[in-house]
Amino acid sequence: MEMHLIQKQVLKALSRSKRLRYSDLKPARIEGNQFSYHLKTLVRHGYIKQSSGQYTLTTKGVHFTTGVNFEHFFVRAQPKIVTLTVCENNQREFLLYTRGKQPFLGQIGFPYGKTHLGESVQASAERELQEKTGFRATLIQKGLVYVLVTDAHDEIIVHMLCHVFYGSNVTPIKESSPTLEKVQWLSKKAITAENCMPGVQDVLRVALSEKKEGLLFEELSFQQV
Repeated sequence: MEMHLIQKQVLKALSRSKRLRYSDLKPARIEGNQFSYHLKTLVRHGYIKQSSGQYTLTTKGVHFTTGVNFEHFFVRAQPKIVTLTVCENNQREFLLYTRGKQPFLGQIGFPYGKTHLGESVQASAERELQEKTGFRATLIQKGLVYVLVTDAHDEIIVHMLCHVFYGSNVTPIKESSPTLEKVQWLSKKAITAENCMPGVQDVLRVALSEKKEGLLFEELSFQQV
């Protein structure tokens, strides 16, 4: 939805008040019919609601305004939240896959993917592992890794917070098969910086940590040439 300036001003005002009346929202120089049209448009698209003569943000409106910079009215780009799983088999090998799309096209790494809105990190990790590899496993969260990857010109390629899980008792799902990604098992020695996505060795260290209490946290920064 392309928003008119008046609609933006209404959302900005309601983001700073629990509820406002029509007279509180309407700018003095705007005609009533014109302003009513924009209020109705916001109501129709589900950003605001009207009750007992007062307007409030809907849940959709709250969600939208939390990501907006009101000075220039653009939606802020924010780091992604992902789950990433390190699975190990009885031969001390680790499950990796080859990325079939950007970013990191053609590079290998541990299966990861974005957490869906309203989804727990545990459920996200289980789903992403199955979707990316066709395997399921017993998963335990081991830590958090905050990763920033830039190009040679310091442009951001990836910025994400990874919930890192360790997977054991790995079994295939008969009905499932990976589509874009090629799955393989590699020893720890074979996982090198030269053939992997940035940060793979650091993530492996977090997943194999023997820390008894709490979660490990690592903040990593890489530049891809």
